[in-house]
Amino acid sequence: MANLENDNAEKTSELDVQGLAIDAICDTPLIFECTARYLFGLIKWIDKLTIERITLGHYLLIQKKLSEIGYQITATVPEIKTITAENVAEVVMFNLESVIEIIALSVCDTKQEITDLNYVEKLRKIIYKHFTLETYCYAMLGILEKCKTDFFVKHFKIEEDWERRKTQNKYESVGGRTLWGSIIQVTAKNYGWGYDDIIWGLSYQNLMMMSHDESWVDYDSGKGDESESKSKSKGKNTKTSTGKGKKVRKMESFEDLLSFAKAAQQ
Repeated sequence: MANLENDNAEKTSELDVQGLAIDAICDTPLIFECTARYLFGLIKWIDKLTIERITLGHYLLIQKKLSEIGYQITATVPEIKTITAENVAEVVMFNLESVIEIIALSVCDTKQEITDLNYVEKLRKIIYKHFTLETYCYAMLGILEKCKTDFFVKHFKIEEDWERRKTQNKYESVGGRTLWGSIIQVTAKNYGWGYDDIIWGLSYQNLMMMSHDESWVDYDSGKGDESESKSKSKGKNTKTSTGKGKKVRKMESFEDLLSFAKAAQQ
């Protein structure tokens, strides 16, 4: 009986992870229905605010706003508080102006909207007028969830691959100390995407997970034909698996990834 309960718990957990992964890949939006507007006793319209994706640009702006009030998205610096479900209400009550700014920036879907000060101010007024404490907390937790990848890294045991890669490297890697030289430069080189596509087009979770879980060949594993693996890996910007000779599809453009996400959502 106990084993059956454990199996069910594991299956439920796996389904939850699959759901979270699909939400991340497909940029499942957060939708907030604001208070209804009335005209002569009849509902005139209901304002809806939607947060579709949190990009790298959004992430950096959110992190900057949080640092100004003494908080961080993930527990990377021990001396700085991290926003959690337990303290989010406190953060909202004592830093409401900053919270409204973060939500307004997150609602903006493009770089043009974020840099439009009049549009951002309009969003701030709508949020302030119609959001409740519960809505603020829900929005902040939803935004922060879209800014995190540590759960996926831990669940899919990606850190184990990182350790294997470290032991295999025979040469010391130089550079890549900043976002410019690591995530941005590598993504632009691998996929040929433009700067704005990387910063404002792709969600932060997808961008980071593509980098964290990038396919590579472990020549020291002893599996497959090493010489065949090396010859295949020397192709011009092509990626193939080595053990069983299966080809791995490569996304050639930003539009390819969006098409893949839409197909997965159907």
